[in-house]
Amino acid sequence: MRQASWFAQGGKQCCIFFIDASRGFYKDEDSKNRLREQDLRHIADVWEARTDAVGFARLVPYEAIEGYNLNIPRYVASGAKEVEHNIEAHLHGGLPESDVQAMSHLWEVCPGLKPSLFSPLCPGFMVLNCEADAVAECIASSPDYQRQYAVYEQAVDRWAEAVRPLMLAVGTDCHPKEEIARWADMLMEQLVDIPSLIDPYAAYDQLMAYWTAVMQDDLYMVSRDGWGKITLVRPPKKTGKWTDLYCDLLPVDIVVDKFHAEEVERYFATQSEIDRLSDSLKETVENEDGEEVLAITDPKERKSLEAKLKKLKAELKGQNAALILSITDTYHRFTAEDVCRLVVNDKWFTALRRHLLGEMEAVTAAIAAEVRELHNRYATTLSDIEAQVAAAETSVSVEEGFEERYKRESVG
Repeated sequence: MRQASWFAQGGKQCCIFFIDASRGFYKDEDSKNRLREQDLRHIADVWEARTDAVGFARLVPYEAIEGYNLNIPRYVASGAKEVEHNIEAHLHGGLPESDVQAMSHLWEVCPGLKPSLFSPLCPGFMVLNCEADAVAECIASSPDYQRQYAVYEQAVDRWAEAVRPLMLAVGTDCHPKEEIARWADMLMEQLVDIPSLIDPYAAYDQLMAYWTAVMQDDLYMVSRDGWGKITLVRPPKKTGKWTDLYCDLLPVDIVVDKFHAEEVERYFATQSEIDRLSDSLKETVENEDGEEVLAITDPKERKSLEAKLKKLKAELKGQNAALILSITDTYHRFTAEDVCRLVVNDKWFTALRRHLLGEMEAVTAAIAAEVRELHNRYATTLSDIEAQVAAAETSVSVEEGFEERYKRESVG
């Protein structure tokens, strides 16, 4: 998306506001470019503030307009620079200090990360402190990076504590769109002013993505029916398993983990033993003639194992039926307050915290990729190339020598 708009002062047009949001998008299932939630929020925030944003927006006075040329890239630079190769580094190795300093957006926020990754090699050049494949681990182990992680985590937790009472207070006749707008604003307020490697708009996108996928439907159900009306879908009586139980608003796995963990552990232990016995009865070995035969051939032993297997299957069936009844009974005993608390704390916040903190892992991967790219750019020096060429020439020379000797011996 690119936009140019006129602004007036004292009744006269005085400047043009350019926005270039063409680099922020995702491709949908039809391969069409679509703005992400963070892009929409970024555009709206910049538009309302009417302030310059490097590589994104610029307020240009009339006198700075070049003739009638309103080509947006002329006024809003993309910020992407061409890679400038350092001949000295290509010849002798090392990483140009200017290239390392070009990542100043990282060092300003996390100054201790630079000495964790790079050390001086000689005037104007640096060297990577670890193997290229271990850059991500080196970043994660940096004390300064860990402090940054803690700052971001604390901001997320502060937002969670501030917004939790609001989420617990929603009920029938609430307005989902207004609620998520308020919760999202609170998240941005927590993140926008802290020095962090995380782009606040990326965190906002995580919240809105989860809202679209899960929370939106949940909140509309609550606004219509309240917290007390939940439906547990049961499997068919004869063939159904407790794992087939389904509830949209309050997922079964949350209830099972919180109230039926021991019963489920016994169920899976029985299932594991059944699988082990079944594999033992089916196991084959190769005899002296090279034929595949059953490993257990003794009739008494096989009969004993089969009887044990039959008993375990009956036991598993009983455990399954008991689990269906106990889980169903747990759902029936839930009050509206119980459902609200479980959904907000164990469903929403568990997932949101995982998604929001996952942004830090994405940042780690992005920094590691940038550092590896710089390292790989100068990893092979001129002397390395000359050595490779010499080795190739030697190999070719040896092959030609064998070929000439073969021809002389054939003629002789």
